[in-house]
Amino acid sequence: MKNILIIDDDEYFLKSVSRVLKTIGDFNPVTPDSGVRSLLKESVLKQYDAVFLDIHMPKPDGRECLSIIKSIVPSMPVLIITGENSAETAVEYLKLGAYDFLTKPIDINRLKATLDNLFLLKSLEEELDLVTRHLLKNELEYPEHFHRIITNDEQMMRNFRYIEAIAPTSKPVMIIGETGTGKELAAEALHRCSGRKGQYVTLDVSGVDDAVFSDTLFGHVRGAFTGADKSRSGLLETAADGTIFLDEISDLPEASQIKLLRLLQTGEYYPLGSDLPKISRARIVTAVNRPVDELLAGRFRNDLYYRLSTFKIELPPLRERREDIDALARYFYAETARELRLTSEEPPKELLDILSNYSFPGNIRELKSMVEDALLNFKLGYSIPETLNRKVNKNPRQSSSKSGLKSLFGHFPTLQEITDRLITEAMEETGGKQKEAADIIGLSRQAFNRRLNILRRR
Repeated sequence: MKNILIIDDDEYFLKSVSRVLKTIGDFNPVTPDSGVRSLLKESVLKQYDAVFLDIHMPKPDGRECLSIIKSIVPSMPVLIITGENSAETAVEYLKLGAYDFLTKPIDINRLKATLDNLFLLKSLEEELDLVTRHLLKNELEYPEHFHRIITNDEQMMRNFRYIEAIAPTSKPVMIIGETGTGKELAAEALHRCSGRKGQYVTLDVSGVDDAVFSDTLFGHVRGAFTGADKSRSGLLETAADGTIFLDEISDLPEASQIKLLRLLQTGEYYPLGSDLPKISRARIVTAVNRPVDELLAGRFRNDLYYRLSTFKIELPPLRERREDIDALARYFYAETARELRLTSEEPPKELLDILSNYSFPGNIRELKSMVEDALLNFKLGYSIPETLNRKVNKNPRQSSSKSGLKSLFGHFPTLQEITDRLITEAMEETGGKQKEAADIIGLSRQAFNRRLNILRRR
C-alpha cells in the first residue's frame, strides 16, 4: 500500500480526493490535522511515498512547501493539484521539482495514469539501484545457491551476481542460451536466491499444443471438457508465492502466447471452463535457446518478448567457457564412475585431452553424455579414447569449413535438410534410442520427438 500525504486547506477537496484514491488503487491517503510546518520534517516525510500539494494556502504556500520538501527529501515525488489552470504556473512548478501538475476538478483517469506511471518509474529506479549496487560487489552473498553450477568462468560469475541482484524482485526473467548450457540450473538458482516461500515448478512447452498448455498452466473446473470429472489446479496455483519456469518458450503456439501475455499484463488467469478469474502470485521465468533477433524474426510476439524479458540472463556456450571443460569432465566422470562402481573416479589424461579440443555444439549436456557413454563402453571392454574419438569424428556438426556442407550434401543445404540429417544420423548412432539421440544433438526429448514426427510425416 502506498501512503500519500495530502497538503491542502480545502476540507471538501481533502475528503473528495481521499475517496478517489481508495477506489483507484492500493493507496492510503493521509490528511493530518496538524499544521503544515509540522509535516515538513525528514522524519515525517519519509513515511510517505508521494505528496499531493496545493499552491494557494496560507503561509507556507505551495512554492515554499515544495522548496522545503525537495531540500529535505530530494527523491520525494510531489504532485501539484490546484484550481489554477495556467501553463506558465505549471512550467514554473515543474522546474522547481514537481513531478506533475494537475488541475481541479481532478480527472480520475489522468490521476490514476499519473500515479501508475509514477510508482512504476520509482520501482524501476529502485531495482536499477539495487542491481547496480549488487553488481559492484566482487563476491557472492549466497554462493551456496549456485552449488549445482560448476564454473570458474568470469562471465558466469557476473551472471551469478546479476541473479542475486534481481532475485528479490517479482519481475519476469528470460534466460537465453543454447541448448545444454544450464538454463534450468540458472532458474533454480534464481529461485533459491529470491527467498520466495512457494514452490519452484517447471514446464517444458516444446511440442505442447494450446489445449495442453492452458490446462497444465491454468488448470480446469469440473465439466470443462469431456473427461474433466473433477476440478484440477494448474501449475500457476502450485507455484503461488514461488517461481514457475517455462522452458523452450520460443515453441509456444500463437494462442498460448496471447494467454500468457494477458497473464503478464493483468496478473489474472481463467481456469478452463471458469468465468471467475484467479490472481497469479508466481514469478515467471522463461528460457529460449536461440538468439533474440532470430526469435523475433519468427512467429514469436514482440510484445510478449518485451514483457518476459524485463531482466535477461545470457548464458555463454561451453565453447566460450573452455576453462570449465576440465572441471565439468572430472565431475561427470566421478559421478558416473560411482554409479558404475568403477575402482577409479579420476579421469585418464587421454579423456581430458580429447575433450579439451572438442567444440561441444551440444554444450554441457553433450559433454555429460559423452563421458557417460565412454565409461559405459569402457565397462564393456572398449577403450575410452576409442569411444570418444568415434563420437568426435562422427559428429556432423564438428566441421567448420564452408565447403564441408557442400561436399556432404552435393549442394549448400537448407536448415531443414541439415536438421533432418542430424536427426536421422543421431537415431542411427544410438540404435533408435530417442532419448540418447536427443542428448547427442543437444535437444530436449520433447523437441526432438516433435522434429522426428515431422520428418516421418514427410
